[in-house]
Amino acid sequence: MQLSSLLGDRFTKSRLAIIILLAGLLVFYHISTVYDLYLGDGMADHPLMIHIQSALRLSIAASLMLVVFGVRRALYAMWLTIGGLVLTQYIVHFGANPPEFALERSAFSYLRGVIFPAIITLLFPYWKSTADIA
Repeated sequence: MQLSSLLGDRFTKSRLAIIILLAGLLVFYHISTVYDLYLGDGMADHPLMIHIQSALRLSIAASLMLVVFGVRRALYAMWLTIGGLVLTQYIVHFGANPPEFALERSAFSYLRGVIFPAIITLLFPYWKSTADIA
């Protein structure tokens, strides 16, 4: 699938615009979160789980950029890394010493992170054009 072959249809253009918008928002969010942790006013002492989550956030950002360029396998990478991030958030939430902010959160609040990726997945153009088949 080539991006240039998809730009002819107005419906497809709007789908791609929504994908680019949502992916851009998510990339900005994850990169700014990692930036704040390591270069901004984030925590001074980083436990191992924060490093793991930061690596997952960078992987999410990279896979989202590939999704914008139409790489179908990047969707799998996106969901794998998002699942890993949600899993680590649950490990922290239900761990022996959860942070103070986790005590005030519902266990379902971590699932809100799958809303934008679900929309991106539903809007992703899966079909192959006739030029790709021939």
